Amino acid sequence: MWRNKPVALIPLFHADDPLNSLPRWVSHYRQADAILALTEAEARIFHETFEHPNVHVIGAGVDPADILAPSISGARFRERHELGDAPIALFLGRKEAGKKYRMAIEAVQRARASHASAQELRLIVIGADIDRRPLRPDEGLFLGALSRSEVLDALDACDVLINPSTSESFGLTILEAWARRKPVIANAACGPFRSIIQHDHNGWLEADAEGMARRIAQLLLQPALALAVGSAGHQTVLARHLWPHVARRTLDALEGIRRAPSALAR
Repeated sequence: MWRNKPVALIPLFHADDPLNSLPRWVSHYRQADAILALTEAEARIFHETFEHPNVHVIGAGVDPADILAPSISGARFRERHELGDAPIALFLGRKEAGKKYRMAIEAVQRARASHASAQELRLIVIGADIDRRPLRPDEGLFLGALSRSEVLDALDACDVLINPSTSESFGLTILEAWARRKPVIANAACGPFRSIIQHDHNGWLEADAEGMARRIAQLLLQPALALAVGSAGHQTVLARHLWPHVARRTLDALEGIRRAPSALAR
């Protein structure tokens, strides 16, 4: 408790961040009356590592007025960047080593080399250019940081979202792709991704570029499967990941510590 008021923390926690073990942060975590975690993976860390007795999973969400706006146009994105009808794999995130964008490059290259269905596949990379490492034309098309409207057009244009990152607090790009009914392939080593993706239902969790390449080829060869997986993701968003859902779970957690803060005060 601070100033005799119950306190809940939303840490936006990255499990691999060494700052987590600093005494100052550990003290904050342990003194909070409640931790509002974004995923089950994060909740387990606060239960087991920090031994916190009151952790609630609230998740994260998207705004339907933004992600489902009728003005979004994948066709406009394809025309703007002269992509024609080529299948598109989209990487959406900062271009830096921690986001493992080069795993996405390798996955697309492997898919092209090994599977006839992926020979025309294009990789589009969108995000801030942190490492300043140029991409060769055969690696992908790097567009840098785009406006929100252009990002939404890219999500609508793509055939699959690839997120190879292992350092995430949640993974909003997955929700955004699902909202546009796109299948997602994510890194199985990322705890938050394992918490929100049901493998073989609303997406795929793969451990390496070879596994991602196989999934890319599979969904390009089986468009009905790609549609089914993307639609399952869409239903996941509608059922759990709109902001009103997150607000309700947050309010329920806060109401709990308001009713009985003394039992949890440190």
